[in-house]
Amino acid sequence: MRSEEALGAALRSVVANGFAVLKNVPRTDEGLVQAAERICPLRPGFFGRIFNFGRHMLHPIRSEPLEGERMAHHADQTYLTEPAGLKLVQCVETNAKFTMSLVDGFDAARRLRERNEEAYRTLSTVPVESEFVDGEHHYVTRDAILKHDASGRNLLQVRYNDYYRSPAATVPVSRLDQLYDALFDWTQLVESSKSQCRIQLTPGTLLLLDNWRDRKSVV
Repeated sequence: MRSEEALGAALRSVVANGFAVLKNVPRTDEGLVQAAERICPLRPGFFGRIFNFGRHMLHPIRSEPLEGERMAHHADQTYLTEPAGLKLVQCVETNAKFTMSLVDGFDAARRLRERNEEAYRTLSTVPVESEFVDGEHHYVTRDAILKHDASGRNLLQVRYNDYYRSPAATVPVSRLDQLYDALFDWTQLVESSKSQCRIQLTPGTLLLLDNWRDRKSVV
């Protein structure tokens, strides 16, 4: 991504498809930072500018190793009012196949609307609480899973992450059944193999993701 042409092609792919795959990126923190800063300034998260992860990581709910287990498709930072717009995932080393599974959240929302207009309307209008808690941080936000612009016509973000979704204590009792029925239909769509694009990552591969659009999972 050293040339303007390569950078332009990667960004056009993100706009058109929600992601781009870059090859032969130096497998160092410095190489990753340089590639990222060719696109935009880095926004540090709770774990710094760069977050290293792998199968040794703990499950976000059960605090058990992820070894041998895939995670559900999700967006990152749904507990923030303004989640990161772009996420970069780089494969540094692997002893086995390392595969990312992606789902186009905008396409899934379109198909949900065609299949079940009420479910789409529910996920677009009922604020759902997301929460992140650890020893140093406690963040909570409430927003629709399918977040639209002020006109209500254009979908801006898909804010879906079951790991950070709080109990629906802030949802009116009269809408609980609607919400859980809509979440069921949404999950069926997102977790269907027909919705997924699987990309095998090898060392040096960098995956650029639209975090407001794509749902990702490690499989």
